[in-house]
Amino acid sequence: MRLTNFSITLILIAVLILNPYTAFGPVGYYFAIPLVILAVSSGLKYSRLDIIGLFSVCIFISLIGVFSSVVHGISQIAHFKASVLIITNYLIGVGLFFLLRKSFKFDDILIIVLCVGVANGLTILAQVQYPQFRATIESVLIESGNIDWKEGFRYRGLASGGGASLSVLSALMAYIGLYLYGIGRIGIFSFLASIAILSVSVLFVGRTGVLLIFMAFLLKIVLSGFRSFKLLLLFLICIPLVVLFGHDLIENYLIYQYGEEFYFYALGFILQGKDGIDNEGTVGVLADFLMVVPKQFPQVFTGYGFYGEGNFEPWTDSGYSRMFLSVGFIFGFIYYVSVALIFMKSVQGKIILFLPLIILLAIAEAKEPLLLTGYSSRLLFMLLGFWVAERVYNSRRVTDISLHTT
Repeated sequence: MRLTNFSITLILIAVLILNPYTAFGPVGYYFAIPLVILAVSSGLKYSRLDIIGLFSVCIFISLIGVFSSVVHGISQIAHFKASVLIITNYLIGVGLFFLLRKSFKFDDILIIVLCVGVANGLTILAQVQYPQFRATIESVLIESGNIDWKEGFRYRGLASGGGASLSVLSALMAYIGLYLYGIGRIGIFSFLASIAILSVSVLFVGRTGVLLIFMAFLLKIVLSGFRSFKLLLLFLICIPLVVLFGHDLIENYLIYQYGEEFYFYALGFILQGKDGIDNEGTVGVLADFLMVVPKQFPQVFTGYGFYGEGNFEPWTDSGYSRMFLSVGFIFGFIYYVSVALIFMKSVQGKIILFLPLIILLAIAEAKEPLLLTGYSSRLLFMLLGFWVAERVYNSRRVTDISLHTT
């Protein structure tokens, strides 16, 4: 890979994934639209129409949610937007392949993706250490959501926002690092440095990512079996040592550097064991969110059309609950089956990579609708589009070669 091509592609993918908000608007859109046009103008010859058809089913079901929201007086299109976005991100991946196929293969793109995650992690750590640097970055970006990113102990780096969505992205990046190390595309130093940066920076982003990075290691070990014996041994040795001997050191350091409030926000609920998790309250709130589903007729079949916008009581952040509240149980089930079929048809040949990423997002979906929206969903569907396009392209080349030799 030539350095110039690598640098330009790194910037392009960073903008697409992080979509920083500037005075000129969400910068990622300016690059996403031409890539979608590129994918569609090629007649989708680098994609599969059966997969596009499944995306269409999702869009149709989300329109039922829009209709239901109008009937129930809470008019919103959030579910429809999410459904359009997942096929858009998939087509961005197809467009990226069309643009980059002569220079980069799929695993090369994964290395660039990991560099994006690490670069944003380094940006966050630099912002933590140097407040003036944070102020400089935030002077370029504009506000998003209801958080003042110039103050407090929650950071976003170069991304449009932070919180659970960005922290889950760190977990997916961690698994991509594990995958690349496992296939020999990065060395031990790059792997350890990447994991260290992602693991430390996520403390300043969101607690969900802290737990899911731990889960990423477990998934790698479980799916790789005896081939990850060294990783398993390292995991089994390091975790108990950190818990037994590093607890006081970690607690004292974090409190000294950033205050007791930050310590309890970032790690206190884990390092204090069961009592810390109980007192933290997230588990109880999450359980309550998951219980908010349609329970009356006909809403159990039609839903209310609610997917996160407007005033709706009782409120829930859970992606699963919002799906069923939007379109009811039957259509919600068909929607998730359609998404599962998209995954099944797309991951052939790379299941050891994609399956853990999908599992991590399926877990995160219980907290927020991160399977269909947010940085991690954007990354996942972009990678699926690129990988399917590469497979289609390679299979056609093999067919053409065989026809010319017969």
